[in-house]
Amino acid sequence: MDSKNTISFSVDAGIINRLGLELVGRSETAVSELIKNSYDADATNVEVSFENTNTIGGTIIIDDNGEGMNLESLKNGFMRLSSTDKIHNPISKKFSRKKAGKKGIGRFSTQRLGQRLIIITKQAKMTEALKLIIEWNDYTIDCNLESVSNKFEYVLPIKNKGTRLIIENLREAWGAVEIRRVYRYVSDLLQPNYISDRTGNLNIAKTDAENFFSVCFKQTNAGKSEIIAEPTKMVFDKAIATIEGYVDSHKDGYCSVFSKKFDLDDIIPISANDNENSLSKFIELKDIHFKAYYFIYNRKDYYDFDSNFTQLEYKGIQKMASESSGIRLYRNGFRVLPYGEKGNDWLNIDGNLSKKRYESGLNIPFNNNNLFGFVEIIDQSNGEFIFDETANREGLIENLAFKELNTFLFKVLRAAMFRIASAEELLKAKRKREERLKKQKNAGFQYIKNKIKEVQKKIENSDPDREEHITLLLDSLPQDLDNREKEIKKEAEAKIEELGMLRVLAGTGLVIGEFVHEIEQFDTIFQSKIKYLKKNIKSDLSSQKIKELEKSFKSYQSYTGYFRTSMSQNVKRNIVPINMKKAINDFLKQIENNSRSSSLEIKKEYLKKNLITCPMHPSEWLSILFNLYTNSKKAIHRNSTHRGKILIKVNQKNNKIILQFQDNGDGIPEDMKNRIFAPFFTTANPINQGGKEADNTSGTGLGLYIVKNIVNSYNGSIVLDDPDKNYNTNFVITLPI
Repeated sequence: MDSKNTISFSVDAGIINRLGLELVGRSETAVSELIKNSYDADATNVEVSFENTNTIGGTIIIDDNGEGMNLESLKNGFMRLSSTDKIHNPISKKFSRKKAGKKGIGRFSTQRLGQRLIIITKQAKMTEALKLIIEWNDYTIDCNLESVSNKFEYVLPIKNKGTRLIIENLREAWGAVEIRRVYRYVSDLLQPNYISDRTGNLNIAKTDAENFFSVCFKQTNAGKSEIIAEPTKMVFDKAIATIEGYVDSHKDGYCSVFSKKFDLDDIIPISANDNENSLSKFIELKDIHFKAYYFIYNRKDYYDFDSNFTQLEYKGIQKMASESSGIRLYRNGFRVLPYGEKGNDWLNIDGNLSKKRYESGLNIPFNNNNLFGFVEIIDQSNGEFIFDETANREGLIENLAFKELNTFLFKVLRAAMFRIASAEELLKAKRKREERLKKQKNAGFQYIKNKIKEVQKKIENSDPDREEHITLLLDSLPQDLDNREKEIKKEAEAKIEELGMLRVLAGTGLVIGEFVHEIEQFDTIFQSKIKYLKKNIKSDLSSQKIKELEKSFKSYQSYTGYFRTSMSQNVKRNIVPINMKKAINDFLKQIENNSRSSSLEIKKEYLKKNLITCPMHPSEWLSILFNLYTNSKKAIHRNSTHRGKILIKVNQKNNKIILQFQDNGDGIPEDMKNRIFAPFFTTANPINQGGKEADNTSGTGLGLYIVKNIVNSYNGSIVLDDPDKNYNTNFVITLPI
């Protein structure tokens, strides 16, 4: 009681225990509160180090590059219970962040974690750093709070600005599992780092002006450090696929898709126009970089769960997707809202792209929820900006550049979606093949086991004739094994015969390649001679013969062009999804002269817009189409009573591309339909070098056999089916999309 008859509250030092140990209930909450303080101090990077924490008594260091504190803010802010600074100043000075902390007690989380706190802090304008040591055990009950003092001193700085909290003599042990758990607890504070390092290299987003916030957790034991938790290590490294899109400085667009699970590492050109047969440059765009991480949920067999990636973390990613998935946009190093906010489908992924997935029968989900994506725009050229924000800072002005960006990103995602879907189908087919081979392998072993069990059963049986039964079984066993051995030898001989055939075909291919290379030099000579004859010979009869010669030469060029294309594609070993429209259009263009000279009417029907097969070698489709074409041509010549017609029809049903190749030739006799795919079987006549073209229909009997092998290798099929009206033969090829 003082002279004015008033009484003031006093505070027992034991309140610190209540604030630290009791109010902050969990250790992850304590660390989270301290990281929030770094966020509120406009830090862009926080590193949390756990040193020798596998047992009690270790150290936690929380180091940020925020604005730091001077002596006044240390006294009246950090050291003041329930400070009102965040109430009066709810927005940070530098980045205008809405402050995460409010109650002013977060600093006492350090007491919950350890027995001693060392603070080293510095503002940019200070020449020295402040160092303060707090011994939490000094705050005991029955002691006035203000009587406990904490020494501070000025020390040499270790960085330009920021705060370091060193919490020693930890009250609990921290292992990798606990560290990952606390990281997940604070992940809502995180914004993803930049997709590439170009913003830093171009000095657009300077270190002291980056408005993003990243946290890295690392653990040090016995002097060895290891990063335990950071955005890419915790989340993005677990993605099923990584999708990247970029428009380079030459305004060429590309998409890359990488996936260990689906064995993908592909680069796909992206055209600015919608012409499937040509690539065009982007007009407004350059230096655009896009990266997205793709996840599939509710299909746990796609993930390898172990100590580095638990099912609990998998569920955490699903939860994170429901709150922060989608495609975000950064311009010159800074986030542009509202792109990528929850419910913001600015690229029409959930709308148009999802519709295309449904129409194409793709068996994978592909929505905003499956993607964590980031678009980086470097927009600074001669002081002019291609992209500009609206007056209210809510998004970019939708000018031509923005619309072109939208188109580019949509095409990248669409290309990636189809590529991942086709790879997923191939993975399924591979698994089925492996299971089938495993069953076949086990069948032989099981047969032997069963025979041995029969013998054992007879031995154990008290039947007086068991010795006779055992003898019979043992006598029959070598005979059964001998039969099995004969089957294996027969299979091996068939494989040897096939390898011999492949060697013959390989040798033929080398001869054709050499021939095409050598014959090219005569093209110009022939053309110049024909041109000379047309110019200098005026006789009607001779002119007619020259026209026939020119027509024949063009037909010859179409064939050499086919072989040239096929050989050039064989040099490339990578497989790619085949656009059936383009493959067929290119093929028909190559045989145009030949089909015209043969008076063939060729029709094509594309019954769906997107007709993309699973990844294949481009030259394989040349072989398929050329074999079917030459077979049809021979059949039409044999049935020369009317004009030859060929119909190529392509459709998509469910997850399959279906190609029909029909002709009005003489058809295939019923007794031969089961033999036409066998090697060396042919319906063609022996070659007659002196006869007409109709007679020159020789064949090796390998064409359809090779076509079937190609199709089967991609989990597809080729069969004969009923043809349409006015056609006599219909080959139907089915392949995965």
